[in-house]
Amino acid sequence: MQRSWLARHFGWIQRDLRSAFTALKQLDTWILIGLVLGFVVIAIYVMRLALRSDTMLRALHPAMALCRELGDNAVAFMFVGMIFFGLTVLATLGEFLGYVDAKRRHAHHATRSALRGAAGWGAAAIVLGLAVVVFLDSRCV
Repeated sequence: MQRSWLARHFGWIQRDLRSAFTALKQLDTWILIGLVLGFVVIAIYVMRLALRSDTMLRALHPAMALCRELGDNAVAFMFVGMIFFGLTVLATLGEFLGYVDAKRRHAHHATRSALRGAAGWGAAAIVLGLAVVVFLDSRCV
């Protein structure tokens, strides 16, 4: 049977959408989406607090200056903390994807190991992100 020109050249879109909807029926996909959204919420909240304490923005809008200025040590702590937060988020997502792959291959030992790694890295990422949030929030009124 001859396929139409549209199906020959753009049929991959239909196949990709079908596989995406199939993936949305799996619990692992929703857990991954939840992890990403949780980490994004922490990062946005940190960025919001950091921008409230920025010297330049405080100078431009004095009425919105709700946070004290950060010293050099505080800026270094926040910068390094967010770098490590980003690295631990990547490690968490990588371990979780390793867990999903090992589960698909029925590798039980690798599944447990990857799940432990994802939980550990995830806990570390949450602790780092919340530490920066608490630190910045303590400097704001």
